[in-house]
This record gives sequence, structure tokens and C-alpha cells, in this order.
Amino acid sequence: MKARIMGREIEVDEKRMRGAVVGTPSGTRHGSTGRSNRIPDNVRDGVQAGSNPAPSSYKSKWEERYAKQLAAEKVQGVIVAWWYQPFSMWLPGGVRYKPDFMVQYPHSERLQMVEIKGWSKNLRDGITRLKVAASIFPCFDWSIGRWKGGKFEFDTVEVEAFKS
Repeated sequence: MKARIMGREIEVDEKRMRGAVVGTPSGTRHGSTGRSNRIPDNVRDGVQAGSNPAPSSYKSKWEERYAKQLAAEKVQGVIVAWWYQPFSMWLPGGVRYKPDFMVQYPHSERLQMVEIKGWSKNLRDGITRLKVAASIFPCFDWSIGRWKGGKFEFDTVEVEAFKS
């Protein structure tokens, strides 16, 4: 059997494919395992019952909640625009950092980088990266937000820029 992977055609040993369950456009299943072609009752529209039917594009529920808040603020005219993980920044030591959100306010010439933090075993590392990025890129306003008491509370990150 031939397969095309990443633009290259390769030969696949059919013996290795035995027992594989392959999806077809009709939603039925087939294979050489002797299993029924019937789709199990706990699967609806390709999603198993109890699983998240619409996976979020955000890395955490806190980020998703903040994105909803930003969308509402944009409709109300509180902010002009916002972006989720707009770009990567390379920090000393070859460490990559992606700010969670970039927010543009109507009466400010500077963009605000917002890092949303919930509980994490790597919380200290995340805050350190944020402070290093803030010191290297003072052209942005930086803040860190945490969900407390039913709302987001923000702390401004103020760090002196690196001196060359």
C-alpha cells in the first residue's frame, strides 16, 4: 500500500495496518478486526460523550474568560482591539516567550501586553519570563492578571530596561 506523507510517497507494509480502524467519509468504520461497523451510542457527531465538544483555542479557562471580557469591552468601546498570543519574543538564553494578550486602548499610543496567570506549578517561571520581557521591551506596557473574587485583578509590571 502506498501513502503520501509530507509530500513524499512511501510504501506501507499492509501487515502493520492489520487491526487499524480507519474513518471513512460516511462515518462508518472498517478494518480487519472483526468489529462491527456500528458507531457506539456514546459517540455523537464524532465527539465522545463527556468530552469537550468544541475544544477551546485558548490554553486555559482563565485565558478564555479574559478573551470573552475583551470581546465585550471592544463592543462597548473600552478598547480598540485585542490579539491572543500575537507573536513570540526571544529572551536571553534562547528562551521563547509568548505574551497571552496584546490590547490596544483608544487614548493610548502604547500597546499593553497582558499575561493571565492562574494556578500553575511553573508560575514563578512564567512571572520571571514576563519581567525579563518587560525589561527588554519597554516599548509596551506590561501587566499580569489573576482571577480573584469573580473578576480579574491586574498588577502593572514595572522593570527598568536593560542598559547596554
